[in-house]
Amino acid sequence: MSHPAAIAPVLPAESRPGVESSPTDEPRPAAEPSPAAELNASPIRSRRGDTQRALWILCTLASLLAIYVAAPILLPVLIGGFLALLLNPLVRWLSAHLLPRWIAAMLVLGCVMGGLGLGASALSGPAIEAIEASPRVIQELQRRVQRMAQPLLSAGKFDEAMTAFDTLGGPPSPRPVTVTENRSSLGDRFGGVIALAASIGTALVLVYLFLVYGELLLRRVVTIAPTLRDKRNAVEIVRSIQSDISRYVVTVTMINLALGATIAGVLYLLGVREPLLWGAMTALLNFAPYIGPLLGAMVLLAVGILQFDTPGAALLPVAAYLGLNAIESELVTPLVLGRSFALNPVVILLWLLLWGWLWGALGMLLAMPMLVCAKIICSRYESLRAWSLMIER
Repeated sequence: MSHPAAIAPVLPAESRPGVESSPTDEPRPAAEPSPAAELNASPIRSRRGDTQRALWILCTLASLLAIYVAAPILLPVLIGGFLALLLNPLVRWLSAHLLPRWIAAMLVLGCVMGGLGLGASALSGPAIEAIEASPRVIQELQRRVQRMAQPLLSAGKFDEAMTAFDTLGGPPSPRPVTVTENRSSLGDRFGGVIALAASIGTALVLVYLFLVYGELLLRRVVTIAPTLRDKRNAVEIVRSIQSDISRYVVTVTMINLALGATIAGVLYLLGVREPLLWGAMTALLNFAPYIGPLLGAMVLLAVGILQFDTPGAALLPVAAYLGLNAIESELVTPLVLGRSFALNPVVILLWLLLWGWLWGALGMLLAMPMLVCAKIICSRYESLRAWSLMIER
């Protein structure tokens, strides 16, 4: 007779022979990566970082190429935008007190263009004469420099030092002349003038449209921001750009006009011919810091040598210009603009060289407002705050 098998009770792990118990309430520690896994992951991270750097370089080069190619489109837009920022305070005041905004914008733009036209017509004659007389002026400048420097240098050393300068005003070497039939079309002859007129007309139309519809456009940009935080940042950036860029453009323009008028008055007292032309030139060049004053000093040095016979009198115009420019750049501009627009001189010089290389003289004139705008935008975002600190002095 068979008996049912007895069921043995299940013993806990603590009472089982040869089995050690482990508490269930303590988490098991995570396994540390082995040195072999670390060695395998390091080349992968290195290749990923190299790929990202290569992509950034390619994107930067592609952006520079796009900016260079799109200059005929971007330049009128930027010029129109900054001129609108310059004139917007006056248009806003007129539209708030006297006139509708579109009439105020038309009136202000018409007055500005009329004033610029009168100034250009007054200065165009001396400017054209100076350009047409440039070959003769170079020869005269060479002769006067040689005569003034003869008492200071020996004849042999002076001749060696002036060899390169002698070639500027000397007669060109004879070359064979080939007569060809001119079959250029009307576009080839006047293409540059037509393109310049189209750019100026486009910029004027954009100035008017920015003055009338610019604030509405900026409000619409704020409304399309996805989140409340993005809307707040957009509002702050728009207000900062409107106020700070307007203040910067207006202040710098007034300072440069005052500097040009002061230099013109000093040159008139010194007996320099066409002082208004040189004053307008220095006011325009002063929009490009460091490089503009350097070019202005070189021009006034040549003017002094051409118009005066003694070295002391020849150096007076450039000395007066450098002194007034130093007072403006080191005392007046920092005092008026304040700390918020104090920018790093190295960054300014590199920025000017970059935009001068891309867009020429207009790029150098627009470089500083663009740099101030970039500083405002970078200071509003935490991820770009390092770039804002790098731009500051």
